[in-house]
Amino acid sequence: MKHMLRQRNFVGRSLMSNLTGLVLLATSHARAQATDRALAEELFREGRALMDQQRVDEACPKFAESQRLDPSTGTLLNLATCHEQQGKFASAWSEYSEVATMARRDGRSDRMEHAEARRAALEAKLSRLTIELAPGSEVSGLTIRLDGAELGRPSIGAPLPLDPGPHTLSVTAPDKRPWEVTVRIGGVADTQRLAVPALADAPKQAAPSAAPSTTRSSARSSNGTQRYVAYALGGLGVVGVGLGSFFGLRALSKNSDSNSSGCSGNLCSESAANTRHDAIHAGNIS
Repeated sequence: MKHMLRQRNFVGRSLMSNLTGLVLLATSHARAQATDRALAEELFREGRALMDQQRVDEACPKFAESQRLDPSTGTLLNLATCHEQQGKFASAWSEYSEVATMARRDGRSDRMEHAEARRAALEAKLSRLTIELAPGSEVSGLTIRLDGAELGRPSIGAPLPLDPGPHTLSVTAPDKRPWEVTVRIGGVADTQRLAVPALADAPKQAAPSAAPSTTRSSARSSNGTQRYVAYALGGLGVVGVGLGSFFGLRALSKNSDSNSSGCSGNLCSESAANTRHDAIHAGNIS
């Protein structure tokens, strides 16, 4: 019963400790969220002020960070507008599309209609890049990345909207030389196609030369050392057993002498006490 009570007390303390930890974690998370929201609001205000001053390049990062900290359709709509004014039509087009989806979900028909209208207006301005695979380029493990982001197979052959400027395409595959190229996309309605070539075979690396004699010698040395240690420990064990037996027999002999010299149980005469003391000492050593 006492054991069961101790178990219950332990479980109770464990649960209380876990609950306390969860409460502290939730409190910390709530504080972090409040801090993020406050910072997001401040960044949004700064972004709006910069937009009013036509300082678009400075405003866009403010909106982007505000959206990261506390996502909302209002902030995203301002970010899309900012990117549109920067001439980053692909980013703006994508953000308007996301705003329309979120606003439809939230029942904000005004924002949904505005975002859809701006998205449609940007369609004709979008620059696109179509990536294709040249004959023989499709191999097992082929990986294609555009600006560091891996492209799935459905993206191959599709005209991908891109912001103007340089974009890097990198291609890798096992046992093949990597291939990379940078393409520059124009500002308005630029259309380009890029074919991924067949990758060249990577040079085969020579296998490291084996050194069997050294390995065997090292192994023998290691095994030999282990044997030496084992033998030494075995020898110490034999010696230890011998010494223990010697002192054990000596203790028995001294104890017998003390009994015959005047000890009865634990009561001894003065002359027999020394003999009994020797017996106890020998027993401790054994």
